[in-house]
Amino acid sequence: MSKKSAWYKNPVSIAALIVSFLSISSWIANTIIADAKQAAKIEKTEEKIAELDEAVEEHEGELEQSEVRQQLLQQDVGYIKKAMEQQQMIQQQILEAVKKK
Repeated sequence: MSKKSAWYKNPVSIAALIVSFLSISSWIANTIIADAKQAAKIEKTEEKIAELDEAVEEHEGELEQSEVRQQLLQQDVGYIKKAMEQQQMIQQQILEAVKKK
């Protein structure tokens, strides 16, 4: 019966070990690269979200200013209506006074 040689003396075992090591190494490297790419995508997305948040805040500020302007305009219209009503009342009183004379 022949004696088996040690695994490290067998070229097939060494080749299988090297292939396995390279396979595991490439899998680890690919995983690290994929994680880095995903992290970069997440960072870009977070930046875009921050930009959109700023744009939304600007638009909300503009809307608030527009609402304030609209309220002021409505108040002005109300004051103008009251002034016109008072002017019409004065004109009516003057007209009645002129008719009496």
